[in-house]
Amino acid sequence: PDVYVKHEKSEHYYNDRTAPYYDNNKETFDRCLAVLNDWGVEDRPNILLEMLPAALAEGNVGMLSPKGIS
Repeated sequence: PDVYVKHEKSEHYYNDRTAPYYDNNKETFDRCLAVLNDWGVEDRPNILLEMLPAALAEGNVGMLSPKGIS
């Protein structure tokens, strides 16, 4: 979290209207899942989503910052 990573390139897999959660967009969901499968991270736990209920219950969204997660 304290190391600056120089940005070289961006690749967007969806936009606001084609996001997997927008109108239950299964096509985008499947495409994103395929990317995660290619990267070998599809089965990794999503720490941010796991911490979300506790952060909301405590009213402390700072728990979700990278330093709070690592």
